[in-house]
Amino acid sequence: MSLRSTSGLPFICILALSTCMAPAPASAWASVEDESAAWTISTFGTASLVRAEGEGVTFLPFGTQPSGARQAWKSDIDSLLGIQARYSVANHGSATVQLTSKRDASNNYRPDVEWAYLSLEPGHGLTLRGGRFVAPLFAASDTRLIGYANLWVRPPVDVYTLGMSHVDGADLIWRTSWRDSTALFQLWGGRSRQAFPRSSASGLLTNQAVEYEGMAGINLSVQHQGLSLRFAHLRAQQTLITTQGRPEQGLRTFGASQSACVGKEALARTTLLCRDLYLGFSELEARYDVDHAPFQFTSIGLNSEWGAWRLIGESIWLQHQSRIANSRAGYFTLARSLASITPYLTFSWHRASTKAFSVQVRPEYAQLVKPTLKLYKPAGEEGPQQKTWSLGLRWDARSGWALKAQVDRIRPQGMGNGISELNRIGLVGKNLSRGPAIHIYNLSADFAY
Repeated sequence: MSLRSTSGLPFICILALSTCMAPAPASAWASVEDESAAWTISTFGTASLVRAEGEGVTFLPFGTQPSGARQAWKSDIDSLLGIQARYSVANHGSATVQLTSKRDASNNYRPDVEWAYLSLEPGHGLTLRGGRFVAPLFAASDTRLIGYANLWVRPPVDVYTLGMSHVDGADLIWRTSWRDSTALFQLWGGRSRQAFPRSSASGLLTNQAVEYEGMAGINLSVQHQGLSLRFAHLRAQQTLITTQGRPEQGLRTFGASQSACVGKEALARTTLLCRDLYLGFSELEARYDVDHAPFQFTSIGLNSEWGAWRLIGESIWLQHQSRIANSRAGYFTLARSLASITPYLTFSWHRASTKAFSVQVRPEYAQLVKPTLKLYKPAGEEGPQQKTWSLGLRWDARSGWALKAQVDRIRPQGMGNGISELNRIGLVGKNLSRGPAIHIYNLSADFAY
């Protein structure tokens, strides 16, 4: 077995550091759980190995990374280190900072500020936060990078595919309880930016970042004994930033042109722009380009525990008022705890619609437009379709330590490459839907102190 790792944070360094921390979990956990202490320090990390079984297939679970795993074992897909520091002032306020070191879009491990916020607790179950925090969109949003806190090697890729991590903004949280139930209500807003690699494994990447502005979201959860339910919704404006550093306005550029659609022999006979020659072109411009395009995200989830059994489920809907395909996805995980060992089975899926756009030339201008453009069809987004079965085993070897093994059987049912890569769901390759199912093998060691 060969290990390959990019420069920066090799697999062996993570494993060595986590091993050195292992002998003293009791004192470390005490600092985390002692809420009366002014300072609270905690660390976490993951050392992982991943390989894909399939000719010409690349497993790329994170679109923010420039390359993925192929047939050789790769150690830099999920591996990371993190540290969180919290300073409390009495019981009414705190400051929290979380740094993570994980392979990024530039193929290095520069520490990234995931959390950096001030928190105020005026009482009556209210919490006010301002700064940088994780967008509360998924059930595992806060813990998605803390492998030890999650049952799986990584949250199901079919669902956790949205290119959004931290948010710069503010939120209001209200916690309440009655009898055997507790509830959380959260209102939040802000903006977010996620960078993409300048070059990708697929060679199709045409954008360097995606931005979300005017974000306004709600997050609700209710827990009663062993059952918890949650609902989240977000509205925002979505913009793709091109490799030239400008908002994507491809269709608007075409519409503002004349020579792009008018035949050479007709150029001298008209001063009309392309958008003037087509029926409904202005509406098409508003619905196509990803430049402050309206975007909506909705998710529902459940987590149920009875005895040694556990059922986790989550479903999401993505709606883009642009050429990016709308999609829906979901998963169910069934697990059973056997002392320190927990086997689990997950079924997940992702289905996206295929968008097609067209406008017809106005009859009175038919002789001006190039023959091939009388029916103008800008390229839409081809929606990916995919199903995945995952079989895994978690072993809680000791306090603060977990070892995991997981096999994913991914069955692509559509092209799934798209134009923007925002809808990519883990796999890169040609004609994947025509070949056999792809198997992904995962090993990981997680710690948290």
